Amino acid sequence: MLNFEGNLPTTSLLGNEEACLYRLMREHEFHWFRAGSDFVSLGEGPAGTFVSTWDSLAGDMVAKPSAPNIQNGRFSSGSPWGEMVFQAETNCGYSVNPIAPTAERFSVAVIYRSRNCDGRTLCSIAGKSHDNFIFANEFQGKLSIIDRAGTIGLTFQSVDTMHRPSLLVFSFDSGCLRATLNGGAVQEALGDVPSMGGLAELFIGCRNHRKKLAKTLGNLWISDLIYWPDKTIVSAEGAQMTAELSAVNEFWRWAR
Repeated sequence: MLNFEGNLPTTSLLGNEEACLYRLMREHEFHWFRAGSDFVSLGEGPAGTFVSTWDSLAGDMVAKPSAPNIQNGRFSSGSPWGEMVFQAETNCGYSVNPIAPTAERFSVAVIYRSRNCDGRTLCSIAGKSHDNFIFANEFQGKLSIIDRAGTIGLTFQSVDTMHRPSLLVFSFDSGCLRATLNGGAVQEALGDVPSMGGLAELFIGCRNHRKKLAKTLGNLWISDLIYWPDKTIVSAEGAQMTAELSAVNEFWRWAR
């Protein structure tokens, strides 16, 4: 047995990753939608139990069913952690409106699983006009972060998530999009992205409130989605990693 006399930093203690991440994020406004029984309100309908609201772990933000999600949302506590369940070609998504004063600068981290690397729409962020939005989409083994107008985009090779969830983190700031998958290399793209100003709306598990987008919805499980308004946490490749990204990576690595 190895004995150490002294005080270890909190980041070196396994099992403390959630508390470390939470304390760090409290220093800056953030919204953490964690799929847990303490944050999910359920209702009873003809087809069974459905999710009526999904509260943020911090702050007063509430994710509500998107317009076409009529008692379709499901919550599962069957895994070591809770998950929101999204079904292929079924409107199960949620929206938070407004999530921030603008969509011109933000960061998102999402921890998810999918079937056959085909989870389809993970999340979407739109400006006030909804003429454009940036969304993460997994389709046939490719994970892309792109905008509807086609002015910017990044693509990663998906990995099997049925036994271990993936972590996607991406940041957008005035035409610069950066992303990293599972703690890997950072990709960057530049573009003149229109219509991201005004009150921002966040969508989870869908792209917007339109009903006729069933083909953009896949078999998907989301345990955590964290949104930082007006903050970029993904630095350029080769630059020092931000404290927020490091904490998210550690949380995913040891708690998920």
